[in-house]
Amino acid sequence: MSIMIRKSFIILVLTAFILVVGCDTEETETFTTFRSFSLFGEGVAIDVDAEYETLIADGVPHLDYNGTSFFIGYRQVSSNNQDPVMMRFNNGELTWVRTDLETSADDSKGYGVFWDGAETMYAVFSSTGTQGEPSIDFRRFATNSWIPSYGQGGGAKIAIIARINIQTGQPEVATFVKAKLSNGNANSVVVKSLQ
Repeated sequence: MSIMIRKSFIILVLTAFILVVGCDTEETETFTTFRSFSLFGEGVAIDVDAEYETLIADGVPHLDYNGTSFFIGYRQVSSNNQDPVMMRFNNGELTWVRTDLETSADDSKGYGVFWDGAETMYAVFSSTGTQGEPSIDFRRFATNSWIPSYGQGGGAKIAIIARINIQTGQPEVATFVKAKLSNGNANSVVVKSLQ
C-alpha cells in the first residue's frame, strides 16, 4: 500500500514538473526577443555613387536586416581630408546617403553603428580637431556637449557618438568621448562597441 502511494506521489510530482516546464516554455515564447546589430571597424573609403551590389562585392562593411542595409565609412575629398559617409539601402535600392555630416578641413570618418532593428540607431565617428564653423562639423549636433580644446597641435582622434534618425540619416543629438594626457591635451580614443 505504501509503495503504491510513493509511486503515485512520484508520478504526480513528475507530471507537475513537466506541466510547469511546459508553461514556462510557452510563456517565454510569447516574449519579444530584443535584437541588436552592431558594426565597428577602422573606417573604410566608400564610393557614394556605387550600386549596392558593388559595395557588397568590394567588401564594404555593412549591417543588413530584413532587407534594410546601412553602410558607414568616409570619402576622400582631398589628398589630406576625409569626410564621414552614411548610406541606407532598402532591398538593394538607395534610400539616402549623407555626405554632409562633417565637411570642414578636419579628418573625420564613420566607423561604428549600433541598431536595434527598429527606430533606434547610434553611429560613431572620429574627429581630429575643430576646424571651421560649427555649421559644418559635429558641433551643431553636440550643442550641449563638445570638447573645449584638443590641446597643443590637435591630431588626436576623439569619438563622436550620435543618435541617428534612420528615416533620414540626420543626427538628432550627439556627444564626444575623449581620452586626456597628463598635460591636458586630448589623446586618441576609439569606440569598440556599444550596448
